[in-house]
Amino acid sequence: MFSKKHLIPPKHGKASLHHAFLPRRFWLFLSLTLGQILLITLMSAQPGEQSSAFSDWVARLLGIHVDQEAASETVLLLGLSLRKFAHLTEYAVLAALLLLTLRAGCPWPSAWLVGLALAGSYLLACLDELHQRWVPGRSGQFKDTLIDGIGICLGLALTASLIWLQHKRQKSKRSLRCSRRPAAKPTDTAE
Repeated sequence: MFSKKHLIPPKHGKASLHHAFLPRRFWLFLSLTLGQILLITLMSAQPGEQSSAFSDWVARLLGIHVDQEAASETVLLLGLSLRKFAHLTEYAVLAALLLLTLRAGCPWPSAWLVGLALAGSYLLACLDELHQRWVPGRSGQFKDTLIDGIGICLGLALTASLIWLQHKRQKSKRSLRCSRRPAAKPTDTAE
């Protein structure tokens, strides 16, 4: 996470303050997180007709033909499921990116970072649904925040599991390297 080199600014050269204190991966993850927030906001700002047209385009891309006028109940349910899956996925990605950003920039315990990522992502989901109440043809719904919450939990669980596996693998490599070192030769002491 943080090492002493991140806390001490460089002595020579012109380095900006943020490079002296935070690693590059923090800025990468922060950029990706902000990009995901922007994508979610732009998708939510689409009026109802435009959002439906985009969902239909995605469905056709996946090989699902949705004709709103002559569609059967099954096809309409499939289209609705596709939209809810999109909610779940976009917030799973957001939560994962937010956790990686926090992990790269904060020296706090992992459980706190997961809690912060959970709270921050869910707050954004609630704000997104609130925002949709003022978009023509859209409605903010509490059940969508619950679906977003499921996505957030799945994203955090997957990301935390991958981080744990990576940490475990690195730890086993370190212990393997230590066990391969030749034992120190005892020194002969003549009495």
